[in-house]
Amino acid sequence: MSESNRPAWLDDKDSEEMKKSASQAEYIVSRLPEFGSLMSGNFSTRDAAKLLAEAVAQGYLELTVTLLDRGADVNSVQRFHVPALLRVQEQVKEHREEDDSWVVKEKPHKVKIVDLLLKHGADIHAHRSRGYTALHDAVAAGDIETMKLLIANGADVNGREVRNDGGSKQYTPVFHKCANLDEGVDASVVPEMIKILVDAGADINRQDNDQKTTALHETVFKGKCEIAKALIAAGISPEIRDERSLTALELAKKVNNPNDIVQCLKDCGARDYVEEEKIAAQSAQVKACCTIV
Repeated sequence: MSESNRPAWLDDKDSEEMKKSASQAEYIVSRLPEFGSLMSGNFSTRDAAKLLAEAVAQGYLELTVTLLDRGADVNSVQRFHVPALLRVQEQVKEHREEDDSWVVKEKPHKVKIVDLLLKHGADIHAHRSRGYTALHDAVAAGDIETMKLLIANGADVNGREVRNDGGSKQYTPVFHKCANLDEGVDASVVPEMIKILVDAGADINRQDNDQKTTALHETVFKGKCEIAKALIAAGISPEIRDERSLTALELAKKVNNPNDIVQCLKDCGARDYVEEEKIAAQSAQVKACCTIV
């Protein structure tokens, strides 16, 4: 952390921020005893990297700042076999005493934490086995501000082809995450996310390399009519076929989704080739009968 950007409170052990940082570390250690006695301040760089990943997952800004100042490695692969940047959007459940329920924890500092990690050298192209990057995660979380920050720092808006542990190639377009939002995310953010990706040069018609699906195929499978409308309005082609040679509309008829996704696609202009062929055949049959008469 450069001296010009280094918060003064890091040098004051009695500052509210340092107290908060210590409290955050204590909470993590109490939940994950494998960290041992990290509160002495004499822990290793590897310990610091472990704690950093957990601090990021919890959304703890003060502890993140403290650990980065102590030299924690932002790209060290820790729990869940991913670096800290890929744990920013992790959903954390917290207990709500008033109704004895568990809810997804609010994490208001995600953008600041991502900015800090990037400024400390986090690999923006780090990915999971299927090629999911921090940008994939931000889209799934409906986190528009983090999306903008990642794109501004060079995130690949189309995603990248990677090799998994078995050596086979995996590729998942970023747009696919528009159809696979995290729990509790309001789908009303999707049109804006689509616009951000398109404006940044993302190919809305990109297919994955597994089943050759587009984001529209994924949306149909999930029965998300409003997202399908947003994708088509943004220019996705409903005519692209997957590895089974199915268009999104043909897939919709096969998955038998309870939502009326078939009519939704038709209303958006998707062609029903099977129906068209049926009508054409009937027309030809009628014409033939008339000719005979």
